[in-house]
Amino acid sequence: MAEPTIPDLTFPRNTYGKFETPWDLRPLIYRGGAGTNIREVADRIAQGHLGAPMEERIPLVIRLHEHLEGNLAGGISRLTIKSRIATLRNFYTWTDVTGRSATLDLVEQNYIEYSEHLLHRVRTSGDMREHIAYSYASLLSCMLNDVLQLKIGLLAKTRLSKPKGR
Repeated sequence: MAEPTIPDLTFPRNTYGKFETPWDLRPLIYRGGAGTNIREVADRIAQGHLGAPMEERIPLVIRLHEHLEGNLAGGISRLTIKSRIATLRNFYTWTDVTGRSATLDLVEQNYIEYSEHLLHRVRTSGDMREHIAYSYASLLSCMLNDVLQLKIGLLAKTRLSKPKGR
């Protein structure tokens, strides 16, 4: 079976610093790609260490890329886009570790389970602060709401709530 054609998932409109690794969503298509060091992932993909691309992930990653490209073209700051890419990498790393399928059809269900994972880290494990968990879930929800064209946001379907101010 031929490998699927992967579109360009980089951000050519963005300007990069001399030592900065160019942004690329292609690692999200490979199992383990999101959790691989950013500076090494392109080489690991090229050498075949991450296996074949997961074809079922491509439609969602393309939509996420289009969303982020639109944000960048619309004037949203580079730092914000970089933060959103990091949030996506965290989510995809979690899906890889837990064996979930990060596809367009299952992303809503996976998001809700991911938010439960974040809540567990706050309440049981204690290795994450409530405002950090809410921030991750909120940022991911904003991207997915746009990509999935949802009227009711995903964050409203979770048990996470905005932490009280000081």
